[in-house]
Amino acid sequence: MSKLRTLLLSLAILAIASTSQAEDLFFYGSVRGAAAFASSTLDAYQEEVGEGGVDTGYEVGVSAGVQFIEYIRWDILDYSYIGGVTGDESSTVPTSAGLSVVFDGSIHSLETSFRFGDFRPSTRFHPYLSVGVGGARTNLGINGVTDSYWGLSTGVGAGLEFDISKHFSIGLVYRFRYIAFDTDFPAMSIDVPGEIQPYKLQSAEANLQMHTVGLAILFR
Repeated sequence: MSKLRTLLLSLAILAIASTSQAEDLFFYGSVRGAAAFASSTLDAYQEEVGEGGVDTGYEVGVSAGVQFIEYIRWDILDYSYIGGVTGDESSTVPTSAGLSVVFDGSIHSLETSFRFGDFRPSTRFHPYLSVGVGGARTNLGINGVTDSYWGLSTGVGAGLEFDISKHFSIGLVYRFRYIAFDTDFPAMSIDVPGEIQPYKLQSAEANLQMHTVGLAILFR
């Protein structure tokens, strides 16, 4: 009889744990809007050759994800459109003189990211930190020739959600992104004073550093 009670007690504990995990596991979607504050740098020959500002823009985005436990959420797919980000960079060093890169103002970003925070249903405020990685595409004008480029996007962020109801939350979100666009273009000869042969430059890296601050709505 004691063995039967032990077995029933073990099954009850397992059922309670399974129910708790099922409540923690759910899928969600979110939409957001934010202001984007960006700057850029230009690299050639593995050194920084230009630095400048980029116009303030905006971001709109959507994501779909899953919560595993009360402290981890995974944004499986996160898409952002960033507009109004325009600016131009020109080299300031002799070995890449004449190199110029122009951002045309729009970026498409597709990422995956994790949120680490307090998502317990017993509290209505949920602070969290986030980290993500993905790809971004934009058009860059290099020495007067515009083409489409993909770049690696990495980022970190933070946020604070507030539960309006069991299925609806609003919150503040901050994100910092670093996007590196590797560019290729026809070789350009650069005459450097004191050098016999001109340099041949045919690739460079245009980096974008961007802070976004905005509002998000989450549905679950």
